[in-house]
Amino acid sequence: MAAGGDLASITSSGLNNFVEALTSSSSGIFIGGWATSGESTWYWSDGSTFSYTNWNSGEPSRGSEDCMVLRPAGNWNDLPCSYAKAYICQYTLTTVA
Repeated sequence: MAAGGDLASITSSGLNNFVEALTSSSSGIFIGGWATSGESTWYWSDGSTFSYTNWNSGEPSRGSEDCMVLRPAGNWNDLPCSYAKAYICQYTLTTVA
């Protein structure tokens, strides 16, 4: 991203709950999970290890759904990246001496 951030990577249950509490979207928000078309492997946009998951039942359903949404219930759904949705970003803080 131009400002130096990434879409949020959800790497734990605690972080999932924290991000869920920040949003008031009734249709979900884009987070940093993505998959290459035709692959079943998911990645985080910042390169974080993809070890924690919280998929909604029956998800990911794939097809042309290569981006990830945090649903209002706190679980995840895959959707086409072209959908217009709110999103949440994260930034890595650096210490300046």
